[in-house]
Parts: sequence; structure tokens; C-alpha cells
Amino acid sequence: MEVNKNYWRNKDAIIASREEKEADLKYEIGMFRGTCQCLIQPSPSTFARNLLWGSFAIHARVLIDFFYADLFFNDRQRKGELIDIIRTI
Repeated sequence: MEVNKNYWRNKDAIIASREEKEADLKYEIGMFRGTCQCLIQPSPSTFARNLLWGSFAIHARVLIDFFYADLFFNDRQRKGELIDIIRTI
């Protein structure tokens, strides 16, 4: 299976309303913060610790993609929309 390398460059690849984007961003921030809080606590097992690191990586990646979307999108309207969403949180 070949991966489309232009996936993130296509601004129409993911269509969501402003409310959906706000809810998704709040969820990702909450999950990232929760994972960080769990990582500073002792883990019951190596397996549980590895699960936390996996969660950390996934949620960090989503947030990086969101906050650095301007590296992928050169559309001023889209950048403005992202800034407006961030300000509401």
C-alpha cells in the first residue's frame, strides 16, 4: 500500500466544523496533559509505562500537527481559523 505523501498538504483532506475542531483540540490537550500527569507517577509495570509513552507520542503528534499547520497550509483563511480556535480555549 502506498501512502499519499501529500495528505497533510491537501487542506480538504479533513472536513470538520469549527465546533468539531474545538472539541477535538480540547480532547487532545486533555489527553496530553493527563498522560503527562500519569508519566510522572510510578507505573505498575513496564507494559503500563510503554502504553503511556505511546499515548504521549500520539497526542503530542496531533497537537504538533495542529499548532504547526502553517508549515503545511499556505492559506491565510485557514491560518486565521486555526488562530481563532486556539484563542477560544
